[in-house]
Amino acid sequence: MAGTTDCSEGTGQGEARQRRVLIVEDNADLRAVLVDALSDTDYEIGEASNGREALQLSESWLPDAILLDLMMPDMDGAEFLRMRRERPFLARVPVMVLTAHPFHHKLLDGLGATVVVRKPYNLDALLDAVATMCEGASGQADAC
Repeated sequence: MAGTTDCSEGTGQGEARQRRVLIVEDNADLRAVLVDALSDTDYEIGEASNGREALQLSESWLPDAILLDLMMPDMDGAEFLRMRRERPFLARVPVMVLTAHPFHHKLLDGLGATVVVRKPYNLDALLDAVATMCEGASGQADAC
């Protein structure tokens, strides 16, 4: 089920809110590792177990970056990316696709993923890539 953790944000004028990262991963253990690692680096975290939940959560909680598993039940990562393009508020948000799929390039061609990270990934490198995405300096590329 979709949810958020660590929901504090800036309330004073000129005070920046925490960067928001939406983690979309059907494997609860992997999602928990990502939530813990990103929470420890002071991100506000949203969680979803499939693309449909992620779209619903994004309607009210616009993230600064999305970590998206490719293979999920109900709505997979490729379908999420297709649906994301129809939502102007979400289309500009950078997306890191996390996948072990051997033919991910075929599945993702033309769908606008910002970066693709192969599983298993190095957690420190992933955290660096998230920080880069949140600062808007990423561009279209492959990583890890």
